[in-house]
This record gives sequence, C-alpha cells and structure tokens, in this order.
Amino acid sequence: MDAVRALLRLSPDHAKLEKSTPDAVVLDCRAAADEKAEKQARREVDALLTAEQRTYICAPPVATRRTRDVLRATLRPDVYGVCVPELLSVDQLRYADGVIEELERAAEIRPGLTALALWVDSTRALALLDDLLGALADGSERATLVGLDAAAIGAELGVPADSPTLEQARAATVIATAARGLPAVVGSFSSDAVTDAEAVAAARNAGFRGVVTPDPKAVAGLLEAFPEPAQDEPPPK
Repeated sequence: MDAVRALLRLSPDHAKLEKSTPDAVVLDCRAAADEKAEKQARREVDALLTAEQRTYICAPPVATRRTRDVLRATLRPDVYGVCVPELLSVDQLRYADGVIEELERAAEIRPGLTALALWVDSTRALALLDDLLGALADGSERATLVGLDAAAIGAELGVPADSPTLEQARAATVIATAARGLPAVVGSFSSDAVTDAEAVAAARNAGFRGVVTPDPKAVAGLLEAFPEPAQDEPPPK
C-alpha cells in the first residue's frame, strides 16, 4: 500500500515545494485548456521529475473531452500516476484507463505501470464507487488510492460539513476502498483542505490514510499525523 499521508496539490503556474517532501505531488492540470497551458504543465512535470518527486497528474474530467490531450502532453515514463476527477460512469473510467494505456504504449511505458487515483466528488461517484473499483479490479491493476471530496458532495446536497450524511459518505468511502486493499484520502480540487489538528485527527480516526492539501507548509504536520503504511501486508484476495 502506497504512503499517502500528505499529498500536495499544486497548479502548473504555482508549483512550489517546501523543505518537507510530501508522499506525492498532485499537479492539477484540469484547467489546461490550450497548447500554451499544456506546455506549462509539461514544464512543471519535468521539474517535479527532476526533483525526484512522486508525481500524479490530475487530468481534466472525461466529460470535457480534454483528458487525452492533456495526458498526451504531460505523461512521461517517470510520472507515477493519473488522478481522474468527476467520474459519472464506469464507461468514463474505462475510457480514461484506455487513454492511459494508449499513451503508455506510445511513450514506451510498460502498459499498466501508470497508477490511477479515483476521486469521489459527487453523489453519483459515491453511488458508483463499488462498481468503479470493481471495473478496475477486473481489467487493470492501476488503482492506488481513492480520494473523497466531501466538500463537493456537501455543496451538491446543501448540507454542512458536520452533516450525518457526509459522515456516512466518509464511512462508505473508507470501507469500500479498504475492502480492495486501497487507502482513502480526504481532499478537494475545488477548495482548500482543512488541515488543523482537529480536522486531521477526525480524518485519521475515520480511517483515512492522508490528506490532499494545497499548502506546502502543512506537509510536515500531515506526515507526522498519519501512520506510515505497513509494508508487509499480504495482497488482497
């Protein structure tokens, strides 16, 4: 199981690391809408790889029809993985998986090597989570983590952060991912993560393995707050 205690979310035009090294950087390329933006994202990917930083690329949602273009510009042999937000169906996940495999072959990357992180950021994605994980388990070994954007789901439902409904969403995400031998993390691509001690402790006690944060200064505290994953756990059956 990968270490996902502190995932640092960066945008291509504000990519900056502090002294504390996160478990991974998530480069948010969802807004890369033209060739200029793609080139900027590619430069930042190259800089992160030069710094030997484990790097995920957050691609535009499949519905934008920009997923392939952005990944074509940014996917490199040393890129660790791809994040797929705003999934609305199993077919969209299979499409993203197919695009990654196509680009792996073009870049002479062993097919299946690039990791895939799923994001639960809507009630639809939450309802589909078991099916999404099942689709990956049947046809791919890419899945490495699942992220929960509780803020986006709360906004969709019009409920506060402490709503019992969101507590159920958190529990459902943790249980579904744990059943597949995967870690779950808390994090949003639309708002800043709350990284105060109380919120981090609540996430840890709920079974999450880490937090996605846009704040480089929060990395050190997250690394201390969450336990490192056991390296000798047997693979799930």
